[in-house]
Amino acid sequence: MKIGLITTLDTNIGDDFIRLGICRILSSLFKDRDLQFLAINKHHPWTVYPRTHPMALCGLIHALPCRQWRLQRLLQSVASSVGHSRFDDCDMVVQCGAPVLWPGCHNTPWRLLLWDTVIRRISARIPILNLAAGACFPLEFTSDEFAGTPDANYATAIFDYCRLTTARDRLAHQLWASVKRNAPLLPCSAFLAADKPKGPGSDSGPVLINVMPQAGHPYAWNTPLSHDAWLNVIGAVIKALSQRHRVVMLCHDATEYETAQEVAPGMPRVWPKHAREYFELTAGAKAAICNRMHASVGLAGMGVPSVSVCGDSRLLMADALELPTFSPYTITADILEAAIEHEITERAKTYNRLIGRQQQVLEEYSAAIEPFFHPKSD
Repeated sequence: MKIGLITTLDTNIGDDFIRLGICRILSSLFKDRDLQFLAINKHHPWTVYPRTHPMALCGLIHALPCRQWRLQRLLQSVASSVGHSRFDDCDMVVQCGAPVLWPGCHNTPWRLLLWDTVIRRISARIPILNLAAGACFPLEFTSDEFAGTPDANYATAIFDYCRLTTARDRLAHQLWASVKRNAPLLPCSAFLAADKPKGPGSDSGPVLINVMPQAGHPYAWNTPLSHDAWLNVIGAVIKALSQRHRVVMLCHDATEYETAQEVAPGMPRVWPKHAREYFELTAGAKAAICNRMHASVGLAGMGVPSVSVCGDSRLLMADALELPTFSPYTITADILEAAIEHEITERAKTYNRLIGRQQQVLEEYSAAIEPFFHPKSD
């Protein structure tokens, strides 16, 4: 059974967690079948075509220093309708999580080449699933601001191409509801990436700290947060925690690795490069403070409690797992320190709740998918 995956490759370990969780769901649901996964990087959408297809030229154009956007767009609009894509031979295609709705999402570079050309064409005969689809907007954004916009039209179109869309956060669910589409609310599939929890962290386990310079990505559409505002808060918390706990800085990329040194000089830092290493290095942690929401969600799959601080609506991913969340615009060091100490104290109880919830989420995804799938014979 061949399953196509629309995903992100070699960019963000959080995307790996999403994809691993989805593969776990499908492997559990179709345990009696031999599954083969075909991953297509949505940031290089022309790779959905064979190398002999005219669309392969997009890769060459993309590599040029000047990129030649007009030429690439022309080639996409003409050649993408010609011939066979690599998804045409699949029994199912899954869009793997990540933000799908955000300000200006109707202009996403992969809309034409993946959604409006390939997915629309094959959707009548091949089941398309959009699993763990999320929203990324300012924290104060509401669905009332969404309906009737080009982004809402895009949301409607991609929803209608799919047999099933699930929302990983409350806002994504509400945005689709505003265009009269029902996307069941289920926690992000990254929650299912870790499948071998080792019990709650002991007293000697570390407290993990994941820090981004502005408590998240500095999107142009969001309210700016000064570099020092957040780092002063988290720096004070790290200093206090280090008097009572072993603190380890958990990094997802080079910027976070450098920021960890800036905010906590000399503190141990880890930067896992793949999922297995990530879960090995973080096993036994007592709790975590995270700016990366897929740090919070990935750790939750191991039963590790966390306090999440993020300046956009992706914060709702942690909220969906009933983990404490805070806005970086209002959080203080005293409040954050009290919150993480509470999670440390209650970590055994939270571990049991999260591990029990993980099995429920796996079953809920399977139950949602099964009625929509009609496989071709092998």
